[in-house]
Amino acid sequence: MQVEKNDVNINRLFYFGNKFEINYTKGKKKLTAFIRLVGDAELNRSRTYAIRRSAELRAKLKDKNSDESVAYIASKDVAEKDTMITTVLAISYQTYTREALREAEVPPVPTEPSSDSTLEQQEEYQKQVDAYPVQRNAIISEYVEKKLNAERERLNSISDSDLYDYYQKLVIADICEQEMYKIFREQCAYYGSYVDEKYTTPLFSSFAEFDNLPTDVKAQFVENYSTLDLSSDELKK
Repeated sequence: MQVEKNDVNINRLFYFGNKFEINYTKGKKKLTAFIRLVGDAELNRSRTYAIRRSAELRAKLKDKNSDESVAYIASKDVAEKDTMITTVLAISYQTYTREALREAEVPPVPTEPSSDSTLEQQEEYQKQVDAYPVQRNAIISEYVEKKLNAERERLNSISDSDLYDYYQKLVIADICEQEMYKIFREQCAYYGSYVDEKYTTPLFSSFAEFDNLPTDVKAQFVENYSTLDLSSDELKK
């Protein structure tokens, strides 16, 4: 049997979205918004804009006289060694965790027994499945801890001047990365927000309008956008 052309709405695959209630004026009022996943063109625009904003922030952070530099980076004459090391290790923790997920020798997920397995075999499988997260986390934690200890020793062995330069470099990189991801998510939420369920009328006339929303309201748009996903059920439809 041939599927009729009108039986499948291809747009559902590319513009998957949902209806959300946005609280504003301290939760006293609600706004109905229709938010969809953005397409490749909007993703690219969001990424490009986020990278540009990150570059602007990086330039300000490198300027020792800027408000941003004063706010986020301790000046060389007052920066304490222990504080710098603690900051570097805190930033490095995330890096080492991602590295552990790739490099650590984590055992494979237990293999599910065949359909004709005995009850005892199923019980043993379930026991392994229940224990797996604890084993995995222990291996990852051990990997990260070793990396942090080695890095702590290295940082303690270098000169104060080199430590400050490394601290400054890492802090700037971390702040800019956070800024890039923040702006990227906000851009996606901005492009994906509409007045109507057919996604024809954008909710915002410009990103500046979206960007000037109260922080808690803007966070709701970003959070709601992040919940969107193409489920297998939607794809089947």
